[in-house]
Amino acid sequence: MNPPINAVLFPLFLKLYDKMRPDLRGRMEPFLGQVREFLVAQGVAVADVGLIATATDVRRAAAAAARADVVITLHLTYSPSLLVADTLQKLGKPILMLDTTKAEHFDETSGPADISENHGIHGVMDLASVLTGRGVPFEVVAGSLADPELAARLQVALRALKAAALFRDQRVGLTGRPFAGMGDFAVSFAELKKRFGVTVKDVPVARIIAAAKRVPAADVAAAVEADRVRYRLHNVEPEAHAAAVRDYLALSRLLAGEGMSAYSMNFQYVRRGLATPFYACSRLLSDGIGYAGEGDVLTALLGRPLNFLAGEAFFSEMFCPDWRGGTVFMAHMGESDPRFARADVQPVLAQKQPLLSDRVSVYHLAELGAREVTLVNLARDAGRGFRFVVAQADIVRFPLKLEFAMPHFKIRPRLPLANFLERYAGCGGGHHLYLATGDQRPAVATMARQLGLAYAEV
Repeated sequence: MNPPINAVLFPLFLKLYDKMRPDLRGRMEPFLGQVREFLVAQGVAVADVGLIATATDVRRAAAAAARADVVITLHLTYSPSLLVADTLQKLGKPILMLDTTKAEHFDETSGPADISENHGIHGVMDLASVLTGRGVPFEVVAGSLADPELAARLQVALRALKAAALFRDQRVGLTGRPFAGMGDFAVSFAELKKRFGVTVKDVPVARIIAAAKRVPAADVAAAVEADRVRYRLHNVEPEAHAAAVRDYLALSRLLAGEGMSAYSMNFQYVRRGLATPFYACSRLLSDGIGYAGEGDVLTALLGRPLNFLAGEAFFSEMFCPDWRGGTVFMAHMGESDPRFARADVQPVLAQKQPLLSDRVSVYHLAELGAREVTLVNLARDAGRGFRFVVAQADIVRFPLKLEFAMPHFKIRPRLPLANFLERYAGCGGGHHLYLATGDQRPAVATMARQLGLAYAEV
């Protein structure tokens, strides 16, 4: 279960009402309490800063916001935008405007007092207009607290805001260099640093080998034994299995020790003294670490936010179309995510002959369970620099074929296959992508707005 989202609530109130309607503060306090309870019920840890009507109130709220994941504004009444606009801009925190009112209805039975207590929507408009003019991203979720759809949309928006923050400022480990000539994920690391605060750290083969020598033998033996219980071993040499486990433990601890949330490796740079670490990369995927093959740092950045949103998300690639069946055969060289395996079919550990390395590799094979997924690709965009390309699909049953010698499964796009492939390519989708459990399209669209990226839905 994900930890609660930490929010500071900015309940905005017009100071002038303290003279015009001295009773209004007290009359709005019960509604403010209802909003707090509503947010808590949605998994939000709410910092209480009191009503905000003056510059002093704003400074107090800003101090609390420094520790929050998101700022939620609530217009209890109209409140002039410039009271808080500068502060919200300087804080640089994700902003969500909760556009709701005390009364669920305003009709012929409403009286003059109801106007004073239910007119905050034009305060939302004032603030939204100002922030838009300044290029400050925000999200608005509007509706009655009594409407279940409001709660659902709020949860999507809040989680997407945090996912956008998780996309930023990542540290990515890289073994080798990006695959030469693969242009759809070619991006300078300096650009990633400038745009998203991403740091790419070299993890050379020699360092993995050295770290593996320090892994205690007892840790390796315990992990090997656990594998023997979970997996069916297919022609796996004990020495190769132990080495694969040792390399995973070394790489996992190395990444954790340096605060890295993602990793990529290019097999062309793994040649002597280390097997191509397919086993390790698959285990990292199942740990929720972002990963993409061939030195694709760009796609690896999707792992952390999408695992937060979906609970389970992993890297793969579209390989072969089944025109008659309307499906796509998905595969990659040796990486997969054991979390997606069918519970009723025992997964396999198999051995792959050396690619360019001088050692054999161990890799995971599994028949994947049927589930709805969202395909997410991060591509270049001529206007905004980068673009999310997103589509719905379903993982469908497909038998495990050991002779393919690579992890594989099938998806069925929600569109006819020819239309899907035309539209995916037309949107500029690249050949590496992530599959996230469930329908994550609204959340990814919100992420795009927060990150200033383009968004294309197939």
